[in-house]
This record gives sequence, C-alpha cells and structure tokens, in this order.
Amino acid sequence: MSWYGKIIGGSLGAMFGPAGAMAGASFGHMYDSSSKSNNPAQKEPIPMAPEKRRKILFDSTFFMLAKMAKADGYVTEEEVKTIKMFMVEHLNLNAESRKKATRLFNEAKNNEEKFEPVCKEFTLAYQHDLATRAQVFEMLLAVALSDGILHPEEDRLLLTCLRHFELNSAPYENIRRDCLPDLDPLYNILGCNPSCSDEELKKAYRTLSKDYHPDRLAAQNVSDGVKKITEQKFKEISEAYSTLCKIRNIR
Repeated sequence: MSWYGKIIGGSLGAMFGPAGAMAGASFGHMYDSSSKSNNPAQKEPIPMAPEKRRKILFDSTFFMLAKMAKADGYVTEEEVKTIKMFMVEHLNLNAESRKKATRLFNEAKNNEEKFEPVCKEFTLAYQHDLATRAQVFEMLLAVALSDGILHPEEDRLLLTCLRHFELNSAPYENIRRDCLPDLDPLYNILGCNPSCSDEELKKAYRTLSKDYHPDRLAAQNVSDGVKKITEQKFKEISEAYSTLCKIRNIR
C-alpha cells in the first residue's frame, strides 16, 4: 500500500468547500516545506523493525478512524463512504488489506479501548515523519466533517491529535471556527436551554413546528410578508432541531 504522497491534497476542498480547500492547502504546504527545512516537529526515528512500524501505522490509523466515526455516538453512512474512499482511492489497498482494515475498524468501533494511547503509540513510531502524521490527521478531519457537523467529541479527538502529532494548529482553528456549532443560539430558537432533556427538546420542536408550519399558514388569511417571515422561522426551527439532534445523538 502507498502511504506517501498527498493523501488529501485538494480533495478536502472538493468534499467540504472553501474550509476544506484551505485545510488541504495549508497542511500540504506545511509538510511539503518541512522536507526543505529543519522543522522542530521532525525527530530522529526510534529503533524499530520496518514491518512493525508499518503494522502500527495500519492498525492505529483504522483504529483512530473508527473512534472518530463513532465519536458522536453512531457511525453514519457518509463516514463509512469516506473511509472506503480512502481505502480504494488514496491508500490503494488490495482486497485482502481492505478486508483486514474493515475488521480492525469494526472491532475498534465497538470496543472500549481509549483513543489517546493508540494516538501516542502512532506518534512515537512516526515522530520522524511529519508528512505521515499530517496525512493521518487529514483523514481523521475528513471523517469528522463528512456528515456536515463537527461534533464536540470529534473536536476533542482532533485537538488531541494536533497536540500529539505536533502539527500546526492554525488551519484547524479556522475550520473549527466555521464548523463547530454555537449551540446556545440553537437552543434559544427552540425556547430551550442546554440542560433540557431530549423529551423537552422534542416537545418544544413539535410545538413550534406546528405553530409555524406552512400548511397552517395556507389555511389562514395572512399577508405575503407574514408568510415569508413565518416560513423563514420554520426553516430556522427545523435546522436548529436537526443540528441539536446530531449533537445529542437523537435519532
């Protein structure tokens, strides 16, 4: 399998828009430039057999991808598609390797093993290879963003990786500013607070969506201006509830 070269490059941009394009370009520049300078994040490799080092890379990568995909409580179809794309298009895994990667992913997805020790083991094995650390981070970032929501637990895992991988955090800070939802305004739209129960949130949504539903307006003699304002409110209510359901793992 080929782990080197640019795993992501511009593909983050194609998948996630301007924020993704910026991330791919920034991380790519970071590790392209590192080969031409004495980058402090580049260290001497620890003594290790090449086969063992490659095994750590393979095992830890799919372990971390699984934990990232499950960070919000469940694995989405978008996350699975993204990981399969990496297997086939970027990592060039053959059928046997894809089968092994899938097994590792499913095991990690369902076990209680912690993320950070595996992250640290990978970092130690590749402390000399900034490019590979950046590439693995970009895969984890792509999985975190694949469902359109940067969940707080996904954010925590990504920040853990940045700390251990010793990568430049500036590109990710720009992404998290755009993608990490500010939850207080969403709760305010629904007339709730963050401490409310799931049932209270559902009840508030049902009440508001009924009050502002377009079908209800159609039966009333209201002006076009009122209809437009009410339809916008209904959209805000629906989007706020949808985002909070993802964050709270309400299905």
